[in-house]
Amino acid sequence: MSTINCFFNTYQRRLEDLEKKLNRDQLLVADELTSAERELAMEMVHMGLLENIAQRVFVTKQFPINDFLLRQLVLGQGVYTGNTALYLWHLSDAFPYTIQLAVRMGYQVPKQRYLEWTENVQFKQVRQPRLEEDVKKIDVAKTTRKILVYSPERVLVELIKSTETDKELLKAGIQRYLRSPQRNLNQLLMVSKRLKAEKKVQFIMETLL
Repeated sequence: MSTINCFFNTYQRRLEDLEKKLNRDQLLVADELTSAERELAMEMVHMGLLENIAQRVFVTKQFPINDFLLRQLVLGQGVYTGNTALYLWHLSDAFPYTIQLAVRMGYQVPKQRYLEWTENVQFKQVRQPRLEEDVKKIDVAKTTRKILVYSPERVLVELIKSTETDKELLKAGIQRYLRSPQRNLNQLLMVSKRLKAEKKVQFIMETLL
């Protein structure tokens, strides 16, 4: 096989690999691509086939942008918590215009570089290993990607502990949780014990049950 044929075969394989990834997820994450694949992705951006999100994610024009997923992919970390997680678990209908995101202790928020993805975000710095405890994944339609979010139990316990929680929003969220298939009172009590809120949680559960 000639050198020219080898070049075209290699180029074709790279295109096929990108096509498979795009068909699977409707997006590409820059850090997951080789330098050659990134060059191809940039060519597709220049041709109007892909949109370049913050130099970190390439999405197809057909992909309905999921801000919650893209924020985590752009920042490379973060777990949704608080009212944002309540909304993602369908325990609240109130859209979180202020996003609450738990990040590792010491994280430097890249406000200048990723302004669109950091404005209106409340960053909560959390020490290890608590940052990674109770993390669940929510599927994103038409992709294999998942949104990282704290479990309903962790979210409810932290909202119960907080003095800044909207009481009506919390009450409605707890009531939905108690009626939902995801209800797990044993897990709720385990989390409340670990987060030192057992008495508060028990009192509220006894009141609402």
